[in-house]
Amino acid sequence: MAEDPTRMQQAPRDPARGRGEVYEEYEAEAGPSRAELADQARSSRNWAYAAAFLGVLAAGLAAVAIIFAMDDEGGGGGEGASRSSVTELRDDVEALQEQIDDVEGQAEGADDASGQIEELDGTVSELSSSLESTSEQLTQLEERVDEVAQDAQDAAQGGSGDTGGGSNDTDGGVTE
Repeated sequence: MAEDPTRMQQAPRDPARGRGEVYEEYEAEAGPSRAELADQARSSRNWAYAAAFLGVLAAGLAAVAIIFAMDDEGGGGGEGASRSSVTELRDDVEALQEQIDDVEGQAEGADDASGQIEELDGTVSELSSSLESTSEQLTQLEERVDEVAQDAQDAAQGGSGDTGGGSNDTDGGVTE
């Protein structure tokens, strides 16, 4: 029976140490040949060149993009804003501030108008209740006028035979 060379084997016991040591044996594998390694190195070098070329190309494109962006933003020299553009901006800010002040004034006017509306609502409700009271008084007066007219008519019809002096009212025909 042949033994497997990769199998772990135990070393013989060393009487001085009192135990045996374990070690492994491996058989060396055959690796790629020298020509294959050289081919792989050439291939890796070509990929490295391609990656470097793409990196340089990307950096160049980024630099061009930055240059164009600077030209679009401020005229290309970092000179800052011109006096005329600053003056225009100040005028625009002042115009906007005036518009804000106008709107705030309109809002205050709206608050005053809402207060006036509330006062008018109160006056309308007072006049409404006064109207109801006046309407009731008018209805009572019309009823009283109808009663007096009826009494007068009764007195005219029965005036020749009536010696009682008119109506049976003791208060003189006045109602409260």
